Amino acid sequence: TVANNTTCDYTTSQGVRLIVGTKGTFAMAQSSVGNTKYSAMLIREQPVPLAGLAGEWNMLTYVKAAASSTYATHSETFALDANGNFSNVQDCTSLTTCTGAGAGSLVASAAGGYVRAAGVGATTRIFAVKSADGQVALVQVGIEANGERRFGIATRKVTEGLPELGSTWLANEFLFTST
Repeated sequence: TVANNTTCDYTTSQGVRLIVGTKGTFAMAQSSVGNTKYSAMLIREQPVPLAGLAGEWNMLTYVKAAASSTYATHSETFALDANGNFSNVQDCTSLTTCTGAGAGSLVASAAGGYVRAAGVGATTRIFAVKSADGQVALVQVGIEANGERRFGIATRKVTEGLPELGSTWLANEFLFTST
């Protein structure tokens, strides 16, 4: 049984909270066992061919370097060609500290989405997600060869002007904390 808490926010009879995106493209699940909290993001499978991912991307990533560490934010920029090969990869830990990162490539996974292979680690998975208006975003989850755990979301680079003074915009926000 599912109880409707409010618009797009539900709780199952097992106590799992589900938050569904306004366009139905994804859901967040949250539950607790004792003092341990679990979160998951559910994404409807949306196959996008490698050629459809070609271009320049910006990614915001949460990185956990070791099992005992906390998550830290990184930003990344990279380019993908029509064959899924990465280039111009930059991993930034601050606004001024960026380093070149392993290039690698995307390889289709039989389980869905893509695996980021060579240069990073074969357990890092990337999924393409299309919005209602056809825009594509990438979601990265996994453990890299060096043991880092990563969760990231990438969008294509877009040049935008400054918003008009006093204008507003609608945003959805999900907050991950360690408690």
